[in-house]
Amino acid sequence: MKRFLKYTLLFCAPIIALLVVLEITLHSIPNSYSFKYNYIKEHGKYLKAIAIGHSQFYDDFKSSSFFLPSFNLSNSAQGYMEDYYLLRDLLSDMPNLKMVILPIGYMTVGREEEFTQKSCYYHEYMKVDYDGKLPLSNRYECFYVRSSIKKILSYYLLHEDITRCDSLGWSPQYISSRKYELGHDNLMDTYTLSEGASMFLAGEGYLLKILDVLKERGVTPVLVSPPYYWQCYNKTNWKQKKWAQDYITNLCKSNPEIIYIDLEDNDMFDDEDFIDESHLSEVGAEKFTQQLNIYLESL
Repeated sequence: MKRFLKYTLLFCAPIIALLVVLEITLHSIPNSYSFKYNYIKEHGKYLKAIAIGHSQFYDDFKSSSFFLPSFNLSNSAQGYMEDYYLLRDLLSDMPNLKMVILPIGYMTVGREEEFTQKSCYYHEYMKVDYDGKLPLSNRYECFYVRSSIKKILSYYLLHEDITRCDSLGWSPQYISSRKYELGHDNLMDTYTLSEGASMFLAGEGYLLKILDVLKERGVTPVLVSPPYYWQCYNKTNWKQKKWAQDYITNLCKSNPEIIYIDLEDNDMFDDEDFIDESHLSEVGAEKFTQQLNIYLESL
């Protein structure tokens, strides 16, 4: 038995050492998660508004064009679960915050929130502990060996910008980088439920917790349905679309402190404003942020 343990240890030692070195190397690479966390810690007292949510807000909310001192705390595939934990832990670093802007609408219907590879990024770089619920396999980035090596090569060999956001957290998508006509990738399929699928708001429980936390701190929740380029997509689930609007209507009735802004069908956004059918280009992001200014600046 001792011999078996000895050989097992000898076999595992190089693997463990490799993972440790990999983890240390990964932590030396700048990324949007650590950048945004550190920004709030250092500059949060100056902020009066933040946008937080998934990739639509990451690309669409241009902090530098907003009428209040603001920051974009969004990231790709960031759900209400991450939003809740980030707000719960970071609101004390933003004592002058007046409003938190969150996405809601077609894209937030019918997708279960679960722990994924990205959960480890929030855990490692933004100190999100998920109340101790995060499985060990999601706690360390080095466990995802293939993507970890790709990240290291991209940064050190190809010298790519891993952070992918400006100094105020916005991720600009330049129309010049769009390779295909809108609709080529059928990205909307990812957000569209099949006919007959059950309707529910992804992470509803966490959204309700967010509203409670904001009410307790005296911060105004601003829910926004961001625009889609419906013209290039012919598989819209209209039941899903109506369900989302009905849900939002009832939510606002139950929580009168909510400000709701519906830009989902706004016809001011056209082809050049989108990088794909659900994310705005740098031109569209400017329009989107200015529309928020029009709604909110007079309040």
